[in-house]
Amino acid sequence: MKKLAILVHGLNTRIGVGKLEVFRAPLQLAGFDVEDFRYGFFSILDAFRKDNIVSRSLAARIIEGYLAGYDEVHVIGHSNGCALMEKASTYIRTCHSYTYLAPALRGGDAPERVVRRVNVWFNKQDGLVKLAAFLRHIPEVLLNRVDWGTQGVTGYTGHDPRIKNFEVIGHGLNKFQQHSAFYFNKNVYVPRIIEAIK
Repeated sequence: MKKLAILVHGLNTRIGVGKLEVFRAPLQLAGFDVEDFRYGFFSILDAFRKDNIVSRSLAARIIEGYLAGYDEVHVIGHSNGCALMEKASTYIRTCHSYTYLAPALRGGDAPERVVRRVNVWFNKQDGLVKLAAFLRHIPEVLLNRVDWGTQGVTGYTGHDPRIKNFEVIGHGLNKFQQHSAFYFNKNVYVPRIIEAIK
């Protein structure tokens, strides 16, 4: 069985897929081909202006995975990468799983039902997700904002049976490092995150 994992980085990523790089070798050992979905360095303002466009490119990449003969396509995103995945789900016909790491989404947000399984990895101490949730209150007439929220802090708060919550605890990290606690505690969390995908 051919399996593809697509990594979708968050904001302020200057090289490759940033902290998601820690997943490459373990995913390959688990039998996945791994591809990066790179959309370049994005600031908060870039996300406000360009997320809708970039999400369509991500959707095209998911579709191309199945057309290339993969039996399963799995997408792993961090922060704003999860917002891109959410939007991309409106343009695809199927996807085996989404994995959200510190998702900058509202608590009850869920991708379209074409995504079969969703794992949400949240951290109650995540200071950046709390900030992102505040930014969504900027009036839309001033800025074409995105609907970020606190799912990365609360976990998924809706009732969709496809979605499972997993808590991440970042010992000894400040509130901004907590946003990437999976990376700072990679020996603990990367194997668990991959096991939940399989």
